[in-house]
Amino acid sequence: MSHGKQTQTNDNLSTLVIGTAAYDIIVLGEPGRIELAPGGGCRNIAENLARLDVSTTLVTVVGDDDWGREVARSCEDAGVHFVASTPVGGQTPRFVFVMDTTGEPTLQVMDDRGLFGLFNAELIADVGRAEIGPSAVVVSSDIQDDLFRASSELAVASECPLALSVAGPSGARKALDWLNKTSFLFLNRQELSDMLDVGLVEESAFEGALATVVAMGPEFVVCGADTWGLFFLAKHGSVQHRRPLAIGNSGGSPLGCGDALEAGVLREVLAGRCLSDAVQFGLAAAALTATTCRATLQSLSLNSVRTVLASPSA
Repeated sequence: MSHGKQTQTNDNLSTLVIGTAAYDIIVLGEPGRIELAPGGGCRNIAENLARLDVSTTLVTVVGDDDWGREVARSCEDAGVHFVASTPVGGQTPRFVFVMDTTGEPTLQVMDDRGLFGLFNAELIADVGRAEIGPSAVVVSSDIQDDLFRASSELAVASECPLALSVAGPSGARKALDWLNKTSFLFLNRQELSDMLDVGLVEESAFEGALATVVAMGPEFVVCGADTWGLFFLAKHGSVQHRRPLAIGNSGGSPLGCGDALEAGVLREVLAGRCLSDAVQFGLAAAALTATTCRATLQSLSLNSVRTVLASPSA
């Protein structure tokens, strides 16, 4: 299955995103309110990149069903070139999020029906042969080892950086073996703790933890730390810290904010900005995404992010 026309970008940036696509079922704190929307970490990252004027291709697997066709349509609407394996009879993975009255998730359930195990590395090779010099290859740590190898080989062949988005405790432990092939690493506090098997109970602990990770290979590491904000480190630099941005009373949820952050940071670093400025851009993209209960914001754009950055609160 292949859908969508890639967006054209002023900075001539392009990304190839490889990983999960799913459909989100969001049960909100208000009685009887349920939101249905395309989701999945890599699909969200791909949509955000496209909305930020990065020419983007998503390689994934979805079911041969209405959910999968809706995921494909969402990518097409956002300007993402959608390339997917669609096993006959397969069912698109679904993520269920139960939110409390403040918009915070209280329960998360994933039902992938074994579909991710049918992701074919040959599909990555086929797309790689058709792609012309992507600026970066983006993968999630919840893909299989053979898919990561195919992705890293594609990045080497294209002479472009590999960005790794860590997904959960098991993904954190797997990612440890992939750090020497990774340029950008995105993860959260719990994932960093699981990766290094250390406790991160104080802000001061992040400096040593991020330095340890960077010594294993990545050029850039960005770590979300809940209410503490964001810690980040570029190789040969020092650990820096930012607080999250807020846009008034958002009325939304944190769902998908990390994906928007990753897309924003990656876009700006690829465009030649320093990591500190790129992180501020990513935080603005995340703040905008927090205004919706869905995992992506259809109105996200370069102009909307720049408007947030121009406000006094930024």
